[in-house]
Amino acid sequence: MRRVILLLTAAVLLAGCGAPEPIGPPDLLLQGGRIWTGNPEQPWAEWLAIRGERVASVGSGTPPAGAAQTLELGGRLVVPGFNDSHVHFANAGELLLGTNLLDVHDDEGFRQRIREAANRLPVGSWITNGDWGAYEAWAMGSAGGGDPGRSSYRPYRGLIDADTPDHPVLVTRFDRQVGLANALALDSLGLESET
Repeated sequence: MRRVILLLTAAVLLAGCGAPEPIGPPDLLLQGGRIWTGNPEQPWAEWLAIRGERVASVGSGTPPAGAAQTLELGGRLVVPGFNDSHVHFANAGELLLGTNLLDVHDDEGFRQRIREAANRLPVGSWITNGDWGAYEAWAMGSAGGGDPGRSSYRPYRGLIDADTPDHPVLVTRFDRQVGLANALALDSLGLESET
């Protein structure tokens, strides 16, 4: 008898668990491109369906039928929107084109980043920017862009001269109050120890 009651209870409960209601056709269907989902379990998809202002579904294989509008991507890439609440675009671009030293606060890391820039940039190109010591200052609790007085790292020209014989170097500390130039940069500017 107990078994019959258990089976009847299960049947009643399962009867209320119907299939999900279909959401209807999408307003917009993107297909024919590479769609990066950001989901590690399914990083790429072939189509993306949008209803209203939301992504309704993403997948591969046969897309949902009946879309009000279909956009053929022609092999182009689709990625989720990039939203950044605070970027200094000129600085971000300069760090990409020069060298990024924001997280550097020791000699080996400094030399490594300068070497990487020298290997990447054409001979004769200036290696600039850098902004060394920022993360170190911020980690020490300085607020408002960092307190340069709290940063203990002080790079010197001898660290980089041997690695940059073909590249003038002028890099700055994150607060831009201190700069470091290599011998080639000083020579090209006509600066000597007597200057």
